[in-house]
Amino acid sequence: MMSQTAKRIAQIVLMIFIISTGANLQSHAICANPSNENEADSVGTSSREIFYFVEESPMYPGGQKELVSFFSQNLTYPNKAKEERIEGQVFVRFEVKEDGSIGDVMISKSVHPSLDAEAIRVIKSMPKWLPGRFRGEAVNSWYTLPISFFLRK
Repeated sequence: MMSQTAKRIAQIVLMIFIISTGANLQSHAICANPSNENEADSVGTSSREIFYFVEESPMYPGGQKELVSFFSQNLTYPNKAKEERIEGQVFVRFEVKEDGSIGDVMISKSVHPSLDAEAIRVIKSMPKWLPGRFRGEAVNSWYTLPISFFLRK
């Protein structure tokens, strides 16, 4: 068990580096079509296709500064991880749907179950994003956020 002093000293230092898997890399889109595995790299705009690459990446409302603010206000360092001094970077992949809502949240790189669960909880609580766009239309697309959990020494 951590002492009161140690608890006061322990603070969350959030370092969020945003990695968008929807970067402007190509002029075409590559998407996953869950209904047909043979066409996993097809180009199209069916409402169930999830794009890996889009012309305009999804964006948190207000941009990166507001995203960092949202995490600093809503992310809580799990007590178990704090007591065991567990630190690391959790990579969370999620779908930004064409209406901006968040879906299909999953861990791409795990650190510890308690940190993973907290990262998922906060991602699921986010407000609607500005969706990714392809050929001028909003589309479902993947987005990956690395979330760093570090305790002050």
